[in-house]
Amino acid sequence: EIADLLSSDPWLLTDRTLRFFALTVKGYLDGEIDTVAARRDWTEVQILANELNVPKWKYRAQAEIGFADFYDGDLGSCQRNVGAALIEATNADDVGAEIFFTSAFANGFQMRRMPAKAIEYANQAIALASSNPDAGYPQLAYASLLLSMTQIGKVSEAKQLCERLLQQPIGSLAKANLFFVASQISQAEHNTLRAVSYLQQAIDYE
Repeated sequence: EIADLLSSDPWLLTDRTLRFFALTVKGYLDGEIDTVAARRDWTEVQILANELNVPKWKYRAQAEIGFADFYDGDLGSCQRNVGAALIEATNADDVGAEIFFTSAFANGFQMRRMPAKAIEYANQAIALASSNPDAGYPQLAYASLLLSMTQIGKVSEAKQLCERLLQQPIGSLAKANLFFVASQISQAEHNTLRAVSYLQQAIDYE
């Protein structure tokens, strides 16, 4: 629906600020389902951010293009784009972006089965979030940390940390994500029944 509006609605075709906003929304949605479309969205966001002089969205768009690089298998371009965006976010004191980009690095390294690097970046993101409580709960960083701990054999430690986190007052989506991670930890323990139980709780929270 947003794609149709962007290509036909007179306001979205002429009002650059409104188009910019719609493209950021579409970019996040496409990032979940369509890498090619997401790259187009964020490339145009980057152009509009430059025209509208919105500096933080220049590097935020660059990072999103880097995430598209990752899913396309171009790890070099991913590291360059997200790394450059992280530097810009740090210089701009954009803490929210810093936490997100650092968490994304952790997630990427965890997915590539490079747990030591993933743990390093996850801990950086968690420390940033702890120093800036208004930034919210660093869901992606904790998931990457727990799964990376499991990868290197620290299953018991990961389980204990996960159980402590499940006792915290966090949002339902974050809780559902933690239950999913807990299920994976239980699988590493070869405890299928507990893994299924955690998955059911994740579904209930979603």
